[in-house]
Amino acid sequence: MPFDSPVRSICLSWILLASSSLAATAHEAVDGAQRGTGTFLLEPIVAGFNRPVGVRHAGDGSGRLFVIGQRGPIWVVKERTVEAAPFLDLTGQLSTGNEQGLLGLAFHPDYETNGFFYINYTNTAGDTVVARYQVSALNPDLADTGSAQVVLTVDQ
Repeated sequence: MPFDSPVRSICLSWILLASSSLAATAHEAVDGAQRGTGTFLLEPIVAGFNRPVGVRHAGDGSGRLFVIGQRGPIWVVKERTVEAAPFLDLTGQLSTGNEQGLLGLAFHPDYETNGFFYINYTNTAGDTVVARYQVSALNPDLADTGSAQVVLTVDQ
């Protein structure tokens, strides 16, 4: 079953939520899905994340998943394994309390060709920042940390 299928998405979301305080909400969502058109089975994909806030795929056909960590890392999951080095790690460069931190990741529609992706985070001043990065030319599992370009900053 492909990683971007609805069942796989529900399973991965449940696993990520189960590692946080939102496990009850995940169970309710799965119970609700089971009352719909069929039964869903939960299958562990990966575990051990610290404060995950989202999961994305690049749309490049690689099958990789990118797990966004609120405290700054973006982990790459390939074939049910978390890569040793994070794709990008902004740990220590953000405000991370409550609803702050690394909060979003979006891949450019032409990511496979141009390697651009965008992140949304709260900087150390507490302001919202949207920045564009590019994937490393040498390793598709690493971002080019020198490619950061701030697109938008919103005072909070």
